[in-house]
Amino acid sequence: MNSAVGLPDITGFPDKDRPVKHALPARDLLTSAYAGFSLMAAERVRRMTGSGQEVRVPLGEVAIVSVGDLLERHRITWGPYQSLKQALDTDPRFSTANPMLSEIEQVSGLRYLVAGAAGSYGAQERQVPTHAPQLGEHTEEVLTDILDLSTREIAKLHDKTVIAGG
Repeated sequence: MNSAVGLPDITGFPDKDRPVKHALPARDLLTSAYAGFSLMAAERVRRMTGSGQEVRVPLGEVAIVSVGDLLERHRITWGPYQSLKQALDTDPRFSTANPMLSEIEQVSGLRYLVAGAAGSYGAQERQVPTHAPQLGEHTEEVLTDILDLSTREIAKLHDKTVIAGG
């Protein structure tokens, strides 16, 4: 996965025109953390509904999200080296052919490829990611629903320009 995502093309020495293998096994660390998170979420669903489900956290998909590297068991990088641009332009794993990726319209009106959750659950369909929020889009919701502030308290924050919008 390291070579497929173009990481060797953006690491190394600026005066050398050759790819350099990245040594940090970030994809292993992130995959194990994501697997733990996913198992906790599945356990919570099981506790609430009584139904268990298969949890999948493919190392390759976590690597795509984190732009990490993937080594085989014998510590040999596999796959042809390509630049990040080549990966994004030609590799179907970096397109909407991959169920983890969706092209969505942002609040700017522009469309971008966006990664959803790397883990998936056999009993649930993968959620499509949402657009990036605008500054302040969820401020009042957080202040009322999570911090339990009254309308009056929120109005005071607006008056003091502690928060904007609304």
